[in-house]
Amino acid sequence: MSKILIVFRSTHGAIKAEKALINAAIACTVIPVPRHISAECGIAIEINEADTRTAHALLLKQSIPVAMYHENGERYDIEEG
Repeated sequence: MSKILIVFRSTHGAIKAEKALINAAIACTVIPVPRHISAECGIAIEINEADTRTAHALLLKQSIPVAMYHENGERYDIEEG
């Protein structure tokens, strides 16, 4: 199963997102952001690709800013709708 990294602009945002995802029963793991992806916050959240749309909608609803999504080292764009 493919994994998606959610990269944040701040540690506070990443921690808030982790709590929101856990409360929504979305499996997630906090990991260091690989330097080739970003040097912004330093931590990211890894989720299953199948949960991406649900996680994205949840983070938007809770006004948790996301810097970007990545899959296999490449930026991952979420199509709305």
